[in-house]
Amino acid sequence: PLHCANMIVRPLARALRRFSTAEVPPNLTLSHLEILAPKADAAELERSLRNPEILCEGELPPLGQLPLPSLSLAASVTHFADASASPGRVALDPEVWAMPPRPEVLQQVVRWQRACWRRGNASTKTYNAKSGSGKKPHPQKGTGRARQGNKRSPHLRGGVKTHGPKPRDWSYRLNTKIRNMGLRVALSAKLRENKLLVVDSLDLGTHKTQAMFSALEGIGALKDPVLGQPGIGVLLVSKELTPNVYYGHRNIPNVDLATHADVHVFQLLKRKVLVMEQEAVEQLQRSLMNAYLERNDFGMYDPELVDHDFGADEVQEEAI
Repeated sequence: PLHCANMIVRPLARALRRFSTAEVPPNLTLSHLEILAPKADAAELERSLRNPEILCEGELPPLGQLPLPSLSLAASVTHFADASASPGRVALDPEVWAMPPRPEVLQQVVRWQRACWRRGNASTKTYNAKSGSGKKPHPQKGTGRARQGNKRSPHLRGGVKTHGPKPRDWSYRLNTKIRNMGLRVALSAKLRENKLLVVDSLDLGTHKTQAMFSALEGIGALKDPVLGQPGIGVLLVSKELTPNVYYGHRNIPNVDLATHADVHVFQLLKRKVLVMEQEAVEQLQRSLMNAYLERNDFGMYDPELVDHDFGADEVQEEAI
């Protein structure tokens, strides 16, 4: 029944491009990202995209559309030591936090990251490296056995390995624009899923693990912890690493720590909840947009052309 339902829903979702979600590549599991999961209908998709608890002003654009120039986003900032207090809000750049879901971009970035992390030190021995005599084991004829050339043959036990792996570099180059977009898409997915928590500071003034654990519980970051499953846990992003934050988090299972300069897509997909300092949010979106604008002579869109009717221009040209 589930297979039949997928056969009916998926073609309909592809036809309705405005309301459909892109399919996740089969070689990348992103099941915990709810925003990328297929939706049954447009109403369910709208409910998943509109989250009044996330934004203080403005609302995210429909799935598959770029943010408009007039879009204004903001997230509330929570006091980390006391969840009941709210110091204020932090402005969110729409070009960083309102990107449409692009699972194919996430797949490219994650594949590139894991390829760069591979050591590539697997090595097998060939004839020139394998020890052993080159003497013929037994005469060619007369013994009734199969003919053999030497004891190092690949089909014999302890012999050489033919076409085996050798030390190599698995890394390759990925365009900076794709890497930049992958990080912005992952951050936007966290925001749409209401998995982004902004705090004033992660430094509690103590290195005790119990204080860090209580603070994470207080802001609701440790709900339903299930050990050993992907897409769970918390990713802490701070402006800089301090001893109190580092020693306070390291004994808590499924809690990772990174700075705004070192955070990457694989970390965002590995953990379910994203907890960021207010200064880290500002620094991260500033660095992302600076890297994006340095490689583009124009923005993501021209505000003067948003409401422009290009079809009318084509009709006018044909008339001329």
